[in-house]
Amino acid sequence: ERANGDLALALDVLGPRLEPQDVIIEVGGQPEKTLSVNGLKKLFRVEREYKLKVKRKEKILEVTLKLRRLI
Repeated sequence: ERANGDLALALDVLGPRLEPQDVIIEVGGQPEKTLSVNGLKKLFRVEREYKLKVKRKEKILEVTLKLRRLI
């Protein structure tokens, strides 16, 4: 745990890697338009897996992010 109370988490990407031009269109089944930056921060503070849908050029890909605690 960090001094500010946040957990130190590592991020593993399962499946296709995210690329700089990818646009996240869905997180855990929720459209990105319904999630604020603060909402995403809260989601990603929890140790678990998240399914993302990303748009890469004309393709829609599913990426799994696995957050795990460091130490």
